[in-house]
Amino acid sequence: MFKRLLGRYAKKTKRKSAVTPPVGGDSSPAGVPGREERLLLALCEASRVVQQIREPSKVLQHVCDEIAGLGYNAVLFVLDDEHRWLTVEYLTYDSNVLRAVEKLAGVSAVGFRFELLSSTFYERLLREGEARFVEAGAEPFSEVLPPVARPAAKQLASLLGVNRAIYVPLTVDGERYGLLAVLSEDLTGDNVSAMAAFGGQIATAVENAHAIDRLQQERDRAQRYLDVAGAMLVAVDREGRITLINRRGCEVLARSEDELLGLDWFETCLPERIRENVRRGFVALIEGEGQLFEEAEAAVTRADGEERIVRWRNTKLVDGEGRITGLLSSGEDITERHRMMEALRESKELAERMIDTANAVIVEFDPEGRIARFNDYAERLTGFARSEVLGRDWFTTFIPPRDRSSLPDVFSGVLGGREDAFSHVNAILCKSGEERIVEWRNTTITEADGTVRGILSVGVDITERERALENLKESEQRLLDVLEGTIAAFARTVEARDPYTAGHQEHVARLGAAVARKLGLPTEAVDSVRVAGLLHDIGKISIPAEILAKPTRLNDVEWSLMQQHPEDGYRILEGIHFPWPVAKVIRQHHERMDGTGYPNGLTGDDILLEARILAVSDTVEAMAAHRPYRPAVGLDAALNEIRDGRGTAYDPTVVDACIELFDQDGFSFEAEDAA
Repeated sequence: MFKRLLGRYAKKTKRKSAVTPPVGGDSSPAGVPGREERLLLALCEASRVVQQIREPSKVLQHVCDEIAGLGYNAVLFVLDDEHRWLTVEYLTYDSNVLRAVEKLAGVSAVGFRFELLSSTFYERLLREGEARFVEAGAEPFSEVLPPVARPAAKQLASLLGVNRAIYVPLTVDGERYGLLAVLSEDLTGDNVSAMAAFGGQIATAVENAHAIDRLQQERDRAQRYLDVAGAMLVAVDREGRITLINRRGCEVLARSEDELLGLDWFETCLPERIRENVRRGFVALIEGEGQLFEEAEAAVTRADGEERIVRWRNTKLVDGEGRITGLLSSGEDITERHRMMEALRESKELAERMIDTANAVIVEFDPEGRIARFNDYAERLTGFARSEVLGRDWFTTFIPPRDRSSLPDVFSGVLGGREDAFSHVNAILCKSGEERIVEWRNTTITEADGTVRGILSVGVDITERERALENLKESEQRLLDVLEGTIAAFARTVEARDPYTAGHQEHVARLGAAVARKLGLPTEAVDSVRVAGLLHDIGKISIPAEILAKPTRLNDVEWSLMQQHPEDGYRILEGIHFPWPVAKVIRQHHERMDGTGYPNGLTGDDILLEARILAVSDTVEAMAAHRPYRPAVGLDAALNEIRDGRGTAYDPTVVDACIELFDQDGFSFEAEDAA
């Protein structure tokens, strides 16, 4: 458009140059562009520049500044969303002029707005949508002034130079946007077409900037969606270069997005031992010769060299012609799960070895009484090889005829959960015909959904009880220790040194678990409280026994030693990989909500919820039980103590749950002991 205007103007000037002075009184020498031509040239350059600007507000500001650079003044008016008001958004006047205008008009120029009344100059101009040259600018100018400023309209028009002006309506995205007013005494009607064309270029530039802005907003929104996803998201192109990665992916790989984008995925993020194999599979897939593994597990390498295991779900990226352009993968970091599964596998292998090396008969039955497991000791004791008995009926193979009518009732009692069936003594027949007397401990084996899939029976040969009673007791105790677990053993170790608090840890564990259930915590949290309760005083192992059993109150030195037991307990247990934060809970179980606890004076939510539960449970049980330096103060006093500390020393929700257990649910330590 500008090229056509310049071409026409060049021909026109050539024809008139010999007989007519330049338009607007321009006295430029021949061959030197006149002011109108310079306007066109400047508008062409401004049009080229604004098309490259990406922010809508800067497009219009640059336009006004370019116009001002030609010696003109410019005012940008912007419509509101309802198309009722025009606001002066930007203008290019000298600051001295603006101060004089504001003094005369009594209003600020920038931000001044006026209503578009029907049939007024500005309303018609915007409605008709055509650029217009106005030579008598005072009249349209005066109609928007506030009443107090209208007497000074001509003086204001002179200051602002509005006697000659071109008004260009701006339409953006099909909607009226505002007005661009160019003001100068040198303007003529011949400049209208150039300014109108420039207005179109301005509108296009603003539309482009708006579109780019909207696109960037969509990209930012999409990136936020990707970043809040819990899974890794990674995209690579045909060459294996990373084109997209979300926040979770950066976290797993311990690298920033800027570091990763554009890098070779295989060289950067895969361990060397699998790098080439994976790359070959990827290349084959891209070339249409390989298979897409929609789900796969593979190791990735972090920036620090650590390897993580990721479960990937993969999908091909294709263009409109069906050509594979890359791969999009979502991944879940399952490293910890792998470690737990490996620990479980090792634990299972250890359990198998323990079963086979145990100095007891260990037999597993299915619900029909068929033998499913038969350990080494059972082979040695009975003379039967494992291969001879697996799948056979236990009763007809090993039970003497005289007992076959009564023992199935014991078996069904175990399946039904009858307590008297979980321990019994009976004779078994060996392959040689010899009978051995075995004392059994039975338990059900259940699936994850609670379905009983069999019975595990551990039997001790007590035939030679008198001759090997002590050895059998030790063997039985070791077996029970294995079954009861390391946790119970730790708890008994502590209580063995402090007979006055025997049963204290178990009581605290029971009460704490009941409070956790009352609060609606998940099973994992309940187990965490229970285990921590069983072990919470393990740090007292390091405290001299005479202090633990001292019948009077402790002095300052002794109390200082006693206050170390949470930290000592933490140090004992921190190296054991429990599935719960047991060591941390034990360290914090004497902390108080208001910071008055020990050892670290933690407050509020800095204290783990499990530790807050144990703090209340420990206080109640300790006050309700006898101590070397005082008799039991009773449950009522203990409950009053936690009521008094509710919200200060103790978590109020924990206190409320504990009191409800005793007052409404009938909880008691005696009943729990009896159970």
